[in-house]
Amino acid sequence: MEGLWLAGPTPVCASPGVYMTLPLVSAPMLGSLRLRPTGRLVCAVALFVVGSGAGCGSEIGDECTIPTDCSPQGDRICDTTAPAGYCTVAGCDYDTCPEEAVCVRFFSVVMTDLPCDPRAEDITTNDCTADEICTLAGTCAPLTAESRYCMRTCSSDSDCRERYECRTEADMMDHGGQPVAPPGEPLPDNLQRFCAPEEILPESTVAASFGPPVHVSSPPAFSK
Repeated sequence: MEGLWLAGPTPVCASPGVYMTLPLVSAPMLGSLRLRPTGRLVCAVALFVVGSGAGCGSEIGDECTIPTDCSPQGDRICDTTAPAGYCTVAGCDYDTCPEEAVCVRFFSVVMTDLPCDPRAEDITTNDCTADEICTLAGTCAPLTAESRYCMRTCSSDSDCRERYECRTEADMMDHGGQPVAPPGEPLPDNLQRFCAPEEILPESTVAASFGPPVHVSSPPAFSK
């Protein structure tokens, strides 16, 4: 049966509410399968054919222009104000990000100068109030100032894209961000490094959260 071709655009199931378009494929490429224009078999073959040529979405930290560049399922966002865009997931928690990423909390403002120990707070000390959290910089910050995003993990700057840095603990204290610790546990001694913009753009929305926390009495400072 040499004359069977699958020609797009033919919507096939990928997941509820998501459709793919079949490329032009000859039957010999699919072996001895007998295909119908609809049904489970076409769906399975379509996923195989499309998946063999391209992934289902970009990874965390990849460049992007629109959210669907990051995921066709709509479960990721594209921060277009970060250099060349940054695929991420907002509102993450410990161990909920994809395997190439870590959940990082950022603080937009610090409203008190109350010192605290981020590796002892809520474990052996309670310097911050119930509606505050101890930041890596050693200052209590309101929980309402916290935002969380999945960030691409790295070991060195070479693991990150151009115009991005692999933030060390010292960078996190200066430039912002700290990985979310396991529930009920203090921050580990060796924090997971992550890729974040070298320069925080003032007009950024998501990327602005990648910067250091600032006191409300001071003007915003999103860059180094």
